[in-house]
Amino acid sequence: MNKYHVEKEYKILINKEEFTRLVNNIEFDSIIKQTNHYYSAKDNMGMRIREIDNKFTFTLKHFINNEVREYEFTIKDNDINDPKIKAVLNELAIEDPKYLGDLKTVRYLKKYPKGELCIDESAYLGIKDHEIEYELYDAKKDDIKTFKTLLQNHGIAFHISDVSKYTRFLKRRSAMKTLIFCAQGHEECEALIVYDLLKRAKMEVELVSISDDLLVTSSHGLTYQTDRLFKDVDFSEVQALVLPGGLPGTDNLYAFKPLIAKLHEFYEAKKLIAAICAAPSIFIKEGFVSDEEFVCFPGFECSKKPKTGKVAIKDNVITAKGLGADFEFAHAIIAYLKDKETADAVLKQIQYQE
Repeated sequence: MNKYHVEKEYKILINKEEFTRLVNNIEFDSIIKQTNHYYSAKDNMGMRIREIDNKFTFTLKHFINNEVREYEFTIKDNDINDPKIKAVLNELAIEDPKYLGDLKTVRYLKKYPKGELCIDESAYLGIKDHEIEYELYDAKKDDIKTFKTLLQNHGIAFHISDVSKYTRFLKRRSAMKTLIFCAQGHEECEALIVYDLLKRAKMEVELVSISDDLLVTSSHGLTYQTDRLFKDVDFSEVQALVLPGGLPGTDNLYAFKPLIAKLHEFYEAKKLIAAICAAPSIFIKEGFVSDEEFVCFPGFECSKKPKTGKVAIKDNVITAKGLGADFEFAHAIIAYLKDKETADAVLKQIQYQE
């Protein structure tokens, strides 16, 4: 049985002006720059690997029975497959944790006799927020008086928030968009079925034209209006990029260099990129997948040997074989960005699964 300790802290969110006032008027013991690498866990849990000066600490917080149980220990690297982590995951029945993204914090730290005061400015998924945390050294002892006095001395109204950084990160992530890029000559069903199923999963999704016209015409001559032009996209609001196949749509996508640049940016940031039918050939050419890590429509393998099956998932890259795999493709995207339960429920809702 892995040991945990019970955490007790007080925290509130503050605005930028209040943050600046505190930073300018408190003498801190240290200023720390840290990155939280977040991973999926289970309900009422938060899981991260924290990096400070190339040193790594694993933390899993379990919110249960009105307390916070915290598992924490040092590891060698940002590796969710570390044996020590695996032991905790097995104990708590956490399967297939996925990398979710990073939250970077500048922390102003001051030590008090009974706890540590942290004034945090955190940046994640295109936004920043500010927070005060006062964590007690001994969870069995109370020291809310010190926290209240500090706030009162700096003109900040007292209230208690139980919304963690991890929860705020997940809320922001769930509000971010998935973009489906529609070039002239794309396979319309490979775009629209994914769009439909992500909508049913209550996810933010948009069809994006890579030309200067919102109207696109598919490989079968269907003309319809997309939601947005590529040039108008705010990519700080985006969590995933999806490429439908079809010809000449795939060729037109590959010829559009701003899209290729964004694919590289998302791939390097470990954000989801996904492609179906002929479009995985773009991922092969750009080096996002290697032998036996992808599937595609027969004939678009670029002399490499694809996997068998309808869908392949390799880290933050999802590929699918063709239109006949569109439902499985959408299921994989929903499961990756949200959870498998939601993905299963969507397929059941449309009678794809009994």
